Formats: sequence, structure tokens, C-alpha cells
Amino acid sequence: MSPSCVFLSVVIFIVSTLYSLPSFSDKLAVDWDANIEHGKVLKHRLFHSKITGLSYPYHVYLPVAYSSNSKSYPVIYATDAQWVFNMFAEEADLHSLELIIIGIEEGPRFSKRRNVDYSFPGQLDYLHFLTKEFIPVIEAEYRIDSNNRSLQGLSLGGSFVVSALFSPRGEGSYFKNYLSFDAPFQYQSKELNELIKAHYQKQSKFDARLFLTSASKGNARAVQSFSQWLNGLGFNGLDIEYKDFDAEHNEISNYSLPWVLERL
Repeated sequence: MSPSCVFLSVVIFIVSTLYSLPSFSDKLAVDWDANIEHGKVLKHRLFHSKITGLSYPYHVYLPVAYSSNSKSYPVIYATDAQWVFNMFAEEADLHSLELIIIGIEEGPRFSKRRNVDYSFPGQLDYLHFLTKEFIPVIEAEYRIDSNNRSLQGLSLGGSFVVSALFSPRGEGSYFKNYLSFDAPFQYQSKELNELIKAHYQKQSKFDARLFLTSASKGNARAVQSFSQWLNGLGFNGLDIEYKDFDAEHNEISNYSLPWVLERL
């Protein structure tokens, strides 16, 4: 089957798949104290973006040896930090990983700004904000290995992560690892697939790894279909790993993060 036929069949499948976005509670996990025994956590900082016009709370986890040496560390930039930062920091701290975690919240508290920043067309400006405003400032303050950046997203944030990889502005090489957890690829599938198709037509080359996970009781069908289609395109230099977990959608980070950390 030709790539164009595969592309069309995937679009038809994704459009027909039930749309499943999260129904998260408005209780913010990041407000609780993280169980950190070794490293250091710096919480509730604020960064204002001229590009989006909004201020974003963010949080930082530094590994135990950070203050006692001068080396640079790999980093995970985690979106939706209002839900996932504590868990990410605790997992890194539990295993004494030499890893910095920067968790950025969706925007002003309870604004549901994620529905704009992680979707088309807002995700283009949001990625530009990350790469041109936020990350340069963060990496001027903390010793981060700019050659070993990871970008993580959950649900709609997972879709954003994939769109960042295939950014039309050439920002796809900005990160080394792209971590997409149970993304609803059936949502705005046309826009995302057009981005990917443009790279296919240009025979784009990559030097990146994409980690896709799905929840069996979440978006598993859409993620599995997307993974198969993307693998079939055979992008040069793009390593794709996919793992399905027997989990609910809202539990997917608990399963996905340890699996990914073993592979980074």
C-alpha cells in the first residue's frame, strides 16, 4: 500500500474513533509536598511569556549531587506540571537519577489553557514560547545539557509533543527525546497528519527518539494505529518505541514514566 493510501486510511480510522480527552480533577497535586529525600525541589516560580501573553507557574527538581559538582545534566521538560510534577520528581529522587526536571503548568491556575496551547493553532505559539523564551532562560540558570533535552506531555499534551517533533518551524531537532503519554490522536488528526505528511514529502531526517504509550482503557486504539502508521513512513533517524499499559487514562503517567526513564 502506498504511503498516501496508508495516510488516508489512518485519517479515516482516527476520525471515526471515539474522542477521549481527560476529565481531571481541578485539585492540583503540585500543591502537596513532594516526598523528596535526596535532591532539591524549587516550587511555584512564575514565567511571563510575551508570545502567549500569559504567565506560567513552573517547578524545578535538582538531583542530589547538583550542588557538589559543575557538570551539566539531562533534562525533562514536563507539561501539565500541576498534575505530574510531584510524581516525576519523586520517581527521579527515589532512584537517585542524574536528571533535572522542569515542570511547567498549563498557565494561570484553573484556566484550562492547555486546550489552547496543546491544540492547533495555539500549539505553534506555545512551542515557540518554550524554545525561544522559557527554555533559554532556564538553561542560563541551571546546568542543563542542551544536547539531552526531553519534552513530555500527557493526553492532549502528548499530542502537542508529537506536533513539536514535526514542527513546521524546524524546531523538531530542539529536543532529543519526545515522550507522549496516551495522546488522543483522533482529535485534530487532520492538522497533525498534515504536519507529518509535509515532513514525509520533504524526506526530512531526524536525530530523535519518540516514546508513545497508551492506556488500554483510554486512547489505546488511536495511539496504536498512529504508531503503526508513523513507523510505516520510515523516517530516517527517528526511533519510535510504543508500549500499551493495562490502565485507565488518568493513570497512564504512573506506568509510562518508569518505563521511559529506563530507556533514556
